[in-house]
Amino acid sequence: MNEIPVMLYCVGNEEMLFFTWTDYETLMAPFSQEQMIGNSDFCFSAKDGTLLTELPEKLQNLNFSGKMGGYYFSGAGDAYLITGVDSENGDFRMMSVVSRRKLLGIFYIIQIMGILVILFFGMILTPFLLRFLQKCIFQPVDSLEKGIREIEKGNLEVQIPNTDTSEELHHLIEAFNSMASQIRTLKIQAYENALEKQKLELDYMQLQIEPHFYLNALNLINTMAQAEDVELIGELTENLSLYLRYIVSSRNGKTTVLEESRHIAHYLKIMEIRFGESFRYIQEIDERAEQIVIPPLAVQMLIENSMKYAFDIYGETEIRLKIFMEGPDLHILAEDNGKGYPEKIQKDFADEIPPQDGHIGLWNIKKRLEQMYPGQVTFRISNREPSGARTEIWIKGVGKNEFTSCG
Repeated sequence: MNEIPVMLYCVGNEEMLFFTWTDYETLMAPFSQEQMIGNSDFCFSAKDGTLLTELPEKLQNLNFSGKMGGYYFSGAGDAYLITGVDSENGDFRMMSVVSRRKLLGIFYIIQIMGILVILFFGMILTPFLLRFLQKCIFQPVDSLEKGIREIEKGNLEVQIPNTDTSEELHHLIEAFNSMASQIRTLKIQAYENALEKQKLELDYMQLQIEPHFYLNALNLINTMAQAEDVELIGELTENLSLYLRYIVSSRNGKTTVLEESRHIAHYLKIMEIRFGESFRYIQEIDERAEQIVIPPLAVQMLIENSMKYAFDIYGETEIRLKIFMEGPDLHILAEDNGKGYPEKIQKDFADEIPPQDGHIGLWNIKKRLEQMYPGQVTFRISNREPSGARTEIWIKGVGKNEFTSCG
């Protein structure tokens, strides 16, 4: 490092001036003793970062032009902490350089030891965690998926072994096995009693099994299992098992408004998990209507109809359900903000003409309600302004009807 002179003092008059000069290395003398500087290296530099005094070779390429008044890091991986102060009398600054590792001292060692401990226990616990997930989640979900594929191939004899797993998946497997048995029973009945076609069509609403709904739910569970989202899997399987349990238990052909609304809540929770916040559901249930008896899945079909024809993946879908009493009469109102009913569908319903394609579920609801309450049911569909569909059901005198309890 070339010696650069530094003027320390100047005195004189108009005829003569006296100067006192030194160099930066001499100015560094007070800091040259190791016992004085500890773990720091001191140096002088110009304000543009040019070194004016000697430093170890590994420190010579650091950035010494940083802003003073605080501290900053420099070097590979910000390995050095640099502080300093600018001279008020010249174009130079005094800098202090400290190694980050020396600054941390024992904490650096503790950090390394902590990482090693975490890695050690992670290596020990990972096989047990993987074995647990394989036994309690991956294997049961894989069995469910294989069972679905067998049903798609027409093998209705499939039954999934209900091995040790979580309570939610245990219920789901039970529901799947029950579903397969129900499908098998329905197929046998269809072959044995073709003359009762109309009755079977109405029973289909009560015992309907929608493969796409369950396949989508199971595929969603499989996806969440691969992401190891155990909490969300538990929430989904709990609602799905309660959903299936309601369908299986509804074979007596009667339910209450309260039970149906709870069932709809499980269905909508599954939809919420699947689609996120792209739709909103508003429900108003009159307490006086809660114990009124209706056919199972009748109200749910209104909600499913709106989900099917009004749901917009690119926008916000809103579905409203209102069930209330007007004197002794029950009023069920379902509305959405979708595209609304086609004009032909509205005319066919008004003229009592069964639909040939689409909205067959609404027609089945109408017929099942008329079977339960002959001469008391009014079923009307219409469109809202500016958009959306409206489905209204009136059941006259049901507040004093003999069917107003499920006893």
